[in-house]
Amino acid sequence: MKLTLKKEYIFLIIFVMIVVITGYVLIRFIVMRERASDTAPELLIKPAYLFQPIPKIDRLKTILDNPKFKEMLYIETFFEPITVEQKGRPNPFVPFLEKKE
Repeated sequence: MKLTLKKEYIFLIIFVMIVVITGYVLIRFIVMRERASDTAPELLIKPAYLFQPIPKIDRLKTILDNPKFKEMLYIETFFEPITVEQKGRPNPFVPFLEKKE
């Protein structure tokens, strides 16, 4: 009788330890998640141009009306154009469409 009672206490202690460890991990996870959501906006780094003030309209007008600005030449494209080519088979899941003339 004493031997089975000790086994029951051992299993009970192991069960309680598993419950306590699981609760501890869950509480730590929730606390860390709350801290991460509070500090997330601070971790975002803004580019330097966002900290500079926006120039006034008069200053922009004087720059655009400057003859040196008008003498600037277009040398090459800034972005490469994107060409879309048909590749592969048509999508078999698209519903059948009739061409209307």
